[in-house]
Amino acid sequence: MIQVSIPANSPFTVVQDADGVSATASAEGFTPFDSIVQSYGWQIPLREACSECNRRGEVEVINQIHPILFLVPRTYGKTTDEFLISDLIAAAESQRIKKLHFSHFGFILGNLPETEVRVVLSYLKSKVETVYLTEVVMDVDPRVRDGFRIIYDEVFEETP
Repeated sequence: MIQVSIPANSPFTVVQDADGVSATASAEGFTPFDSIVQSYGWQIPLREACSECNRRGEVEVINQIHPILFLVPRTYGKTTDEFLISDLIAAAESQRIKKLHFSHFGFILGNLPETEVRVVLSYLKSKVETVYLTEVVMDVDPRVRDGFRIIYDEVFEETP
């Protein structure tokens, strides 16, 4: 089973030893994505990759940088199926990622997307078998941390 942790210092800060970072492909204006790019000092153009990721509706791997970046299409908090989380985990496995920094819940506009959070956590808990990936570190917006924690506890306290 993959270990899932929530650092106390959310929103986004660099996670030591993470060899992969997943981020929402949202590069219009100043977004959390910009904070991630600045934090790592990446100097490659990523706007076109974000557009392509959203157009295709699937994970885009940018492996010319370190840590490897996994762009995930925007969902606007409305994902109710497992396609994107399963696509992300498969992409991470294909790149032999051991520790993935999952930044998607680090900045939430409005209410916590409870269904999406439950889908992601439930998938990570019980439906994934990985060879390489052993840890996912999740950023959680402090404004929704309490609600996130309730869902996290419910999912991880359930028996498989």
